[in-house]
Amino acid sequence: MKALHLASAATLISFALAASPKAAEPETYTHHFSVAGVVCSACSKVVKDRIRKVDGVLTVKILKATGDELPTLTVESTSPELDAATLQAALGPSSGHYQISTHTAPHRSLPK
Repeated sequence: MKALHLASAATLISFALAASPKAAEPETYTHHFSVAGVVCSACSKVVKDRIRKVDGVLTVKILKATGDELPTLTVESTSPELDAATLQAALGPSSGHYQISTHTAPHRSLPK
């Protein structure tokens, strides 16, 4: 009988945990920029490491240039207002080596 009560209590706790509201995930926005001066993996690492330090930035990716186009910098952020000037400033002393410019307008990321 005691085992039955323990099993029932465990079941109730499981249901309570499953029904408890989860913290709302923040909305995320995907921003696309062009970035001049990224010519190797070391350049890419410097740019990504510095941009990851910007408040609200979640992920940073750089796609290699194709043809005459510049590499594409994709930044996922909690801010819809993230702009090229903010990212350029985040590069600090390296900002003279790289030039970030707006590629396309930001768009809201789909929930995961």
